[in-house]
Amino acid sequence: MISMYIISLHATYKTMDLTHLGKWASHDKAFFAQKIEESGIHEYVILKTCNRMEIYVAVSEIQNAKLCLASIASDMQTTSAYLLEGQDSITHLMRVCAGLESMILGEQEIQKQVKDSLAEAQASGTASKMLNYVFMKALSAAKKVRTSTSLSTSAFSIPKAASGIIMHTKGIGSVCIVGTGHMASRVLKELSDAGLRITLCGRSAAKLNALSNGHGTDTVNLADFNPSNFDAIITAVSSPEPIFKITSAGKPLLIIDLGNPRNVSSNGNSTYIDLMGIKNYAHINAKLSSEDNRIASRIISSSSDAMVRHLNSMEADEIIASLYKKAEVAGTAQCGKALKLIGHEHRATVDMMAKSISNAILSSPVQNIKRIIKEGDVTKIETLREIFGEDGGC
Repeated sequence: MISMYIISLHATYKTMDLTHLGKWASHDKAFFAQKIEESGIHEYVILKTCNRMEIYVAVSEIQNAKLCLASIASDMQTTSAYLLEGQDSITHLMRVCAGLESMILGEQEIQKQVKDSLAEAQASGTASKMLNYVFMKALSAAKKVRTSTSLSTSAFSIPKAASGIIMHTKGIGSVCIVGTGHMASRVLKELSDAGLRITLCGRSAAKLNALSNGHGTDTVNLADFNPSNFDAIITAVSSPEPIFKITSAGKPLLIIDLGNPRNVSSNGNSTYIDLMGIKNYAHINAKLSSEDNRIASRIISSSSDAMVRHLNSMEADEIIASLYKKAEVAGTAQCGKALKLIGHEHRATVDMMAKSISNAILSSPVQNIKRIIKEGDVTKIETLREIFGEDGGC
């Protein structure tokens, strides 16, 4: 029987201090999936963004999961990892989906990242029925938070914040966007109506042409990139190492580095803004009112409570069903013995008596199981799990 706990590893380096980053950026999801599988955990969802690495697992053996996730955190040499379990992790996931835990408050991209992570887990067969339920309900609660507060109208995304800095900086006439991925595409979209001369820079001519199509932008290969040709540079490349170095030899530039780790190794005499600077800009321009905070907290709290009640109810149903199944198996065996003595013509009567006895015996335990699950007493629920868990024959 799968435990209705979700244990989450959160390694969120919110300060953007790279000493907290550890080795996260140098490994993809497949690396962490292998680590988890080697520990005997097969039901999990991995969420990895530019400033977040989280592993959600559903397990029958709680301690094994804790040891596994703690070992991963230790291997990554990060100083900002922590474990959550049960309702705490459910509440946290809801806050993550709503953008309340994002580096930029209300950042909408996180919803797509959570959905994509769930879809990847579904495709690989690691998203259990319970994890599917939890993630879908968390996304639903997040949507309610956004529509019930100002998050949906005042939220900043990283691309929106980056473009805002560009457009509010005097003397910017030309901008080079380095990168051809999703982030670069969103930055281009934000800047497309700003009246600036925009150049796209990357390694693949095909990707550059595809991204620039319809935007009237220039393109340049990364090998031919010359920073001094532009007033501002926005880098949006996923790379464990800096892709270039800006020295003080050229003219002063505005450099906005959206890479984590950084895409630019040195900024010379230029104005350099990294993700922490983006975060600060966004928080100045987008804040939830105290009333919105209350609304968000109320929605998440009630949604989390409802989810836990449903999960507990699911577990109670499993435990009760297993009890009746065991009683049925035992009753069938005893009925067979009785019929050998009194004759098979009495089968209907014997079966009816066996069911009546089984129902009478199980009535009180079943009611107590329902009461204990409903009350949510963790210690008593754990005892039930030990008594009626897989080791007990469920």
